[in-house]
Amino acid sequence: MTKKLWFIMLATLILGMVMLGCSSNQEATETQAATGVEVSESNPLVIDQQSKTISVYAKVNGKYLIEPTRHGMNFHEGRFGDQAVLAAYANPLNFHDAMIELGATPGNNVTMDNMSEKLHIEGQDLEVTITWAGADRVYDINEVLIDSAEKPFVFKFGGNYERHEGNFTGCLLCLDSCPVGITSNSSHPTTTFDSKVAEFKGNADILPSDGTPVVVTYKIK
Repeated sequence: MTKKLWFIMLATLILGMVMLGCSSNQEATETQAATGVEVSESNPLVIDQQSKTISVYAKVNGKYLIEPTRHGMNFHEGRFGDQAVLAAYANPLNFHDAMIELGATPGNNVTMDNMSEKLHIEGQDLEVTITWAGADRVYDINEVLIDSAEKPFVFKFGGNYERHEGNFTGCLLCLDSCPVGITSNSSHPTTTFDSKVAEFKGNADILPSDGTPVVVTYKIK
């Protein structure tokens, strides 16, 4: 075997490995919404048409009970899956489809091009609650998240399917208005966290410890 042929074969092998790695990184687990079952790690996305709710299985990320983040809940397989207060096991694109199935109206008013204009996300109003095994009760999301600006969290169905599909950050619940997150907090406009107008983190006095499973439930208002 000539040295030139050996280099060609080696380059082809390396290129194939790179392509395989890129492909596997882009293939996220599908989590179609289930009905009539209890939400769990194996059924991380459950829809209830009668109560107009969607429940998501997630786990607490203890890092963000201490450090600030703009991510409330991200899919653990997404690009920013390890940067949220809660690591979800539901694919955000399937979550978006479940919202549409319930009849929620997406805002789709914030884009990558206009986000510098400090826009507030629009879309269906959502009531968000959370609980876990051993919790005293079901908590409103405002009780388990902290906003340094002390504004209430008001979540809306931003939509953003196509932008999320292209970026796949994993964002299900953003803590300021976001052009990619499926739902986000309309109390704060875009760029709030990046410009340090406000910081967010989980409430360590209420949320359970790192790695604890929780169930986050969205109800259409």
